[in-house]
Parts: sequence; C-alpha cells; structure tokens
Amino acid sequence: MKKFAAFMSFLVAIIVVVCLGLTIHYFLRNDEVINFNTKEIYCNVNDIITISDLGKTVTKENKDTSYNYNAGGEEVTSKIKYDTKTGYYHVGDEGGDVTLVITTSNKNCAKFKILVHIGDGSEASPYNISNQAELERIGSQYPLDAHYSLRKGFTLSNAFKPIGYNLQSSSWVGFSGSFNGNGNTISGLQLNSTDYANAGLFYSLNNATVTNLRIDNASINGAYDNVGILAGSASGTIDKVQVNGSITNTKADSKTGGLVGSVIGGSSIVKLSSATGSISLNNDTVVTEDEDATVEPISVIAGGLVGEINETKVQATYANVAITANNVKGNIAGFAGKFIVTADNGTIQQSYAVSTSQYAGFAAFIDVVEKSGNFADDHNYLKYLVGNYTVVGEGQNIINTCDEAIYTEYNEASANYYVVGFNSKEELLVNRDYVFYAIARDNKTLWDKNAWNIEYGKLPTLRMTNAELIKISNEYFTKDLDEQQVANKNEFIALIKDNAINGAKITLIKDPDETKNVIDLTNEEWTPVALNNSVIDFNGYVVKGLNLTVASGDNLGLFSTINNSTVKNLVIDGVKVGTGATNVGALAGSITATDANMGVSTIDNVVVTFANENVINSEIANFGGLVAVVNDGSIIANAKVNGVRIDATANIDRVGGLVATLNSGNLQNSRVEDVVLNGNVVAGVVAENKANINDIVTSAVTINSVKKSAAGVATLNSGNISNVEAN
Repeated sequence: MKKFAAFMSFLVAIIVVVCLGLTIHYFLRNDEVINFNTKEIYCNVNDIITISDLGKTVTKENKDTSYNYNAGGEEVTSKIKYDTKTGYYHVGDEGGDVTLVITTSNKNCAKFKILVHIGDGSEASPYNISNQAELERIGSQYPLDAHYSLRKGFTLSNAFKPIGYNLQSSSWVGFSGSFNGNGNTISGLQLNSTDYANAGLFYSLNNATVTNLRIDNASINGAYDNVGILAGSASGTIDKVQVNGSITNTKADSKTGGLVGSVIGGSSIVKLSSATGSISLNNDTVVTEDEDATVEPISVIAGGLVGEINETKVQATYANVAITANNVKGNIAGFAGKFIVTADNGTIQQSYAVSTSQYAGFAAFIDVVEKSGNFADDHNYLKYLVGNYTVVGEGQNIINTCDEAIYTEYNEASANYYVVGFNSKEELLVNRDYVFYAIARDNKTLWDKNAWNIEYGKLPTLRMTNAELIKISNEYFTKDLDEQQVANKNEFIALIKDNAINGAKITLIKDPDETKNVIDLTNEEWTPVALNNSVIDFNGYVVKGLNLTVASGDNLGLFSTINNSTVKNLVIDGVKVGTGATNVGALAGSITATDANMGVSTIDNVVVTFANENVINSEIANFGGLVAVVNDGSIIANAKVNGVRIDATANIDRVGGLVATLNSGNLQNSRVEDVVLNGNVVAGVVAENKANINDIVTSAVTINSVKKSAAGVATLNSGNISNVEAN
C-alpha cells in the first residue's frame, strides 16, 4: 500500500507539473499582441504594397504564429495578390476599391480589414498622388489626360520639372486631365531651367481641370514665354486654387501671372482662387563693348493673378502680389496685364488686387473685340467688370490711396475700356471703410458671403479651409448676384439713394466697435423709398437723425412703404417729423403685402425714439410712432416707441403711439412709453383697430387735446385685444 500511495503521489505531481507547464505556455503565448494599421491605403495599378505599408506591429511575438494575408477571398486576389516569397502585395491593372482581410493563427487576435483604393486614372478611380515620385509619373508612367487625386501634401525637392512632358514623344504637350488637390499643399516648387518655354507646376493646362489645391513657397526664375506658379498657360477650369511664391521672368514678349501666365478659351473659368507673393520683370540684355550702352526696354504682359485673360470667366478671385520691373514696358497691373473681351465671352466678377508698387491698376489694358451683332456700338460694358477693386496701401490696411479700379469707363476717343476709380481720391477715402461691401456702379453686384470671409475693416479672404471646401457651391455662380447681398452702413445709404432695394436680401455687417454701427442721417435730406420683396437685417445698427421735416410724399418714414418685406433688429434714434403727409411713421408710412405669393410683411425688434426737441405740429391724416397704416395681414412684433411729442394745435386725424390704423394682421409683444399725443382720434397704442393686439405694455402715455375720441389702447376697436398692461 505504501508503494502504491507513493506511486500515486508521484503520478499526481507529474500531472500537476504538466498542466502547470501547459497553462504557463498557453498564457505566455497569448501575451502576443498583433496589430495592423487599418487606415485606408491609396495606391495605383501595378504598385507594390509592403507589409510595412500595412503598419504591422507585434509585441511579445510568438514565432509559431502564422498569417494568412489572402483571407479576403477571390474578389481580393483578383486585384491584389500576396507574394509569399517577397512578402509584398502586387496590385493588378484593375482600379477600384478592395478590402484586404488578414487573419492569424493567434485566436485572441481579431481579423484585420484594410480598405485599399486603387487608382487607374479613371474619373471614378483617379490616380492617387502622395509624394514627388508619384507626381513625376504623370507624363511618363501615367498619361497626361487622366484623372488625379492628391491624397496628402508634401515638399518638392530641387530636381523637378513642370508636369506636361510626354516621355513617349519626347515633347512638351501640357496636361489635359483633372487634378483634385483635396485641399492639400504642395510646397517648395523651384524652377530655374531654360529647358522649357512655359513654367509652373504644370507646363500648360489644355482644357484641364485643377481644383482644391494649394501651392506654397514656390520660386521660379528664368526666361519663359508663359509663367505662373500653377501653370504657364491654361484653358479649362481652375477652381479653389491658392498659390504663394516669387517669380522672376526675363523673357521679352512674355506673359507672367502669379497664378497663370495666360488663360484663354470661351469656356474657361477661373474662380475662388488667389495669388500672393512677388513678381520681378527684368531686362537682362547683355551689352558688349561694341554695342551702344543704351538697352531698349523689353515688352511684357504681366498681372498679379494672370498675365493675360482672354475670353475667360473670372469669379471671386484676388491677387496680393508685389510687382517690380526693370527696364521693361507693356501691360502690367495688379490683377491682369491684359483682359480681352468678346461679345460672347469674358467677365471678371467679385475680384480684387492689392499692390504697393507703381503697378496698382486692376487691369492695364482691356481689349473689347467685336464678335457678333452690334456689340461694338454698345458702350455699356460695365457687366464685363463687375464689383472689382484695387487696393493700394501698406500691408493689409484698407485703402490709403488709390486712383484705379472701382468701375469701368468707356473712352470714345480711343474706343478702349479702362478701369477707373471713384470720382476723386477724396470720395474714395470717405468710403474706404466699406469698399469691399460696395456695389458696382450699375447697382447689381454685392460680394457673396458663401464665397468670401468678410470681416469689417479687413481685406476679404476666400473660404478655402478644408472644412469649408464642400460649402462653396457652384450654384452661386449660376444665380443672380442680387440673391445674396451684404451691406454696411454707407452702402445702405447708397442703395436707398439709388432706389436699389427691390428683391434684395441684405445684412449689415456689424463692427466690433459698437460706436461704428451707426447710420447717421443727421445731415441727409432724406427722401424715403419703397421697400419691395426684400429682407433687411439691420443687425442692431442705429439709424440716427432721421429728419422727415422737409420730406414730401403721401407716405413718410425711413421707408415710404414696406411691401412683402421683412425689417428686423433696428434702432431709429432722434426722429423728427414736421411736414404734412397722408401717412407718417418713423419706420414707414404704410405696410402692405400686395402679392400673396410673397408672404406677409414682418417688422421685428424695431425700437424708435423721437428727438426731444421735436414737437409735431403738422397736418397729417394718419400718424403712428412706428407705422401709420398696417394692411394685408402684416405682423409687427417686439417693437418699442418712446418720446413722441404732438402739439395740441396739430391737425392729425388718427394718432396712435405705435400704429394709427391697424386694418389687418397682428401687433404683439410691443411697448409704448413717454409719449404726449393729441389729435382727432387718439390712442396710446392704435387709434383704429380692426385686427389683433396682444401682449402690449404702455407707460407714461399722456393724451391732452382730443377733438373726437381717445383711449389708452385703441379708440375705434372692432378687432381683438388681449394682455395689455397700462402703467
């Protein structure tokens, strides 16, 4: 028995040791951690993907662990095959998306899935560019007419030549495909060779499309026929491209631009793009001892954005380029050296140029070419240069001096169009605070906030951050430029004077300095105009010194009538009334909505204060502190009137602290305080009410001389009144 017990003890010990060993081995093995970077991979047909490209990491590696890199099945292996000998994935010649699936014999590690985008140059699967080596394949391994997508930014080395050389034909033919930068940046472009006639990231763009691209810190130096940081010459579409850098060109009869040297084509478009940096135009003609020491200037065409714009639509662009010239002549300007227009093609809209040099004009020469019909006899070419400006000054300050570039003017003597300025430098200086919100002289164009970041007192910038790229819709350029409008204080006055507020949507730009958010009409001989089918958000602005003592008309106020329109967030301070009229109110004589399809008129959050010294003593049919007559279901909400003073001798038929006659609609959530009212039919709120009044507060309402009848809220009432508080 003792021997048997000893044997059993020994056997149990062996079993325990074996189990313990197995357990330790198991847990040690499962300390292994395997990971793959499951971030999407962008590659191209016939590429090689290494395991390191997959971001494989292993800690506490178990050498017995096996891997299956082709676990995705036949669908994957038909496009990407794993070579067990080399350890590489070989990409086939078919583009599209495929998901790699990787499994291991370590059951504690998850199955790994990696999405791979294979570019084949088609529109659906463009070639993917992530570095200089891949970029340089364009024209050699990849065709010049294919589609490309820049997946990340990078810096170029010195050894780079423009895209556009066809290796097979050994010739410069240009790029005719599409290139989407996806908001990424290519930096460090350096070109200084004389081996090519055109210079830029692209040799030339031939009916090509380049979008969403930034080129930064470029340096181009040489003698080129056409040169620009993006391309030497271009036709097609350039959309949301920003470039920065320096260009030096010494070639005679050349075209130089910060973005593109020249752009041509009836269907070509340059939009939402910009150029910053410098351009140097030098005459490097060498004079020998046998020659005359005098060197004739070379002729050039140069502009901060484009050297020559020919039959092209340019929209929402700017150039901030310092241009210098040494012994050159020709057409040189801050935006474009030459702009060629035909009856069929050629416009520049919502664009500006900044220059601190002598070449400050927007365009040096505008060539209007007859192409069809009686085009040459039509001298109204404002539509071809609409809302464009030149800023001359130091740094980013708003205009200090400027002689050019607010609108175009026809010169009959020379039959050419030149970009000219305000009527005088003094006029421009007075208006400099709002130059970038200003309308063109045909009152048609205001700058669009969907395309521009507009900050009061600063130069506008384009909405070009990655997050905002999607928000810029091409629809902006197909709709009427009046549909979205931005105004500031001086521009508002100009719109009123030109009777241009019809079908407009206007928001006044608010300055951080509240003292500047004032529209001062103290010295204005105000002539009210009608507001039709419009929306105006005064954004808290104060209209100061509205003087209606000398105005004339049946309806008087800041506006004569408000029809199918909305006015909101306004303060009217220091109103004076002193002339006879049918309907008088601080905001408007009457409010209507004559077109049922356009919706009712709405007045929201308007505060009115009358001047202390103004005592109304006039013959008026209807007087309301805010509005005289309200019709057609119009709505007034959150209004306040105070300070009205009407003399006892005034001959006014109906007098209301807020409204004289409310024929229909709603008056709600409003207040009247500190008013002295007199007349025939007088009430603290509404003289005659046929509609709805609710949630009204009155305070310090005094009614003295009444010829017919008076009441605290409504004297003649056939409507509804509720929730009125009289103090």
